[in-house]
Amino acid sequence: MGKNLKDKFKANLRRFFASKKAIAITCTVIVALVCVIVTFVMLAVKAKTNNEQVAADEITEVIQIESSFEEITLETVETEATTQEVTTTETPIETEAVASASDYIQVTNKTGSPSLDYDTTGPVFLSSDEVSVVVGSDFNLDQLVSYGDYYDACPNLSYSGYVDTNTLGSYSIVAKLTDASGNETTKNMTINVVSSKPSETDNRTRINYSDFMATYAADNVHFGIDVSRWQGTIDFNAVKAAGAEFVIIRIGGWDGSELYRDSCYDYNIKAAKEAGLKVGVYFHSNDNTVSGMTTHSQQLLSMLDGVELDFPVAFDWESWSRFQKYNMSFQTLNQLFYTFHDTLAAGGYSTMLYSSKYYLENFWDNVYNYPVWLANYVTHTSYVGSYSIWQVNNIGRIDGVGGDVDLDIYYGSFN
Repeated sequence: MGKNLKDKFKANLRRFFASKKAIAITCTVIVALVCVIVTFVMLAVKAKTNNEQVAADEITEVIQIESSFEEITLETVETEATTQEVTTTETPIETEAVASASDYIQVTNKTGSPSLDYDTTGPVFLSSDEVSVVVGSDFNLDQLVSYGDYYDACPNLSYSGYVDTNTLGSYSIVAKLTDASGNETTKNMTINVVSSKPSETDNRTRINYSDFMATYAADNVHFGIDVSRWQGTIDFNAVKAAGAEFVIIRIGGWDGSELYRDSCYDYNIKAAKEAGLKVGVYFHSNDNTVSGMTTHSQQLLSMLDGVELDFPVAFDWESWSRFQKYNMSFQTLNQLFYTFHDTLAAGGYSTMLYSSKYYLENFWDNVYNYPVWLANYVTHTSYVGSYSIWQVNNIGRIDGVGGDVDLDIYYGSFN
């Protein structure tokens, strides 16, 4: 029975595939499959085309953004260059207009450095919170204060308040510094409008060299002086007889316009050596660019001309009274010293950094711990950093020098 059914099913199946109906159905199925395949192919091609267009659009957008950034950067550079050439001026404010207003805001015409995500420290005021101007003069706060920033070469200065320079009196303002990263520092200031600037009288008691040595006598302590042309012609034999063991001599410097050789250097270095004193030199700099510092350090090597020294060559940068006029950051200032060090090291000379306590503590990095020559005019210094030489004061008196001289202590031994 089962076998008959099976045979019957096979016979019917052969008749079906042999019929026209079967052929039509088969063709329909094949056509349907082809259509499905073609549809998938077309969709795939379209998707690929769309993706390529999107990618092209994205690339175009990136190029446009980069082009815009380059234009902005170029504009900033050009603005900064222009700023360095143009002295900041302020539009005079009419007296009547000022009188009718309770306050106003003045902003210096400066362009800051590019914003930095990691810059979270505000600019710094380097000057006093009380300044004086002569009655009848123009009021320009930028000419009366000093300030700077670690990263921004040109932080913006503004103030709120009222100052009438035509009327004697004291005026309170709030000065504000803003760097390119948006960090702000404010300072309450008093502006005194006076009839004339008071004359300065130096009533300080001069310090005899013998008293100086007696005050700081200790083991491994050596006493000396530092000099320049301001001391005139020095009798170094008398200096040595007075108890000095060393002298640090200004060799020259860069005054912002030319490299100069101290007019007394050649005599001082020769006479000091002949007197049996240990000698060192210092270079006074007003540089504000690394390239300039490189050039002047190389010229200093020529000035040194292989002279043998008992101390590292000292780098002396101390123009802090209006720091902002140099259009450089504190970071660049530190780089000047490192450039000075590297250039002189290549010429066979070691270096040290000269500066006062406040600036050593707040603005000089000295990350490589180079020797320090500390200037701190007190009886007992509270400076906690390491230092090799301490400039104790600048009102010393010693035989052989006709006037004031800087008094120094060296902690260490001579080779």
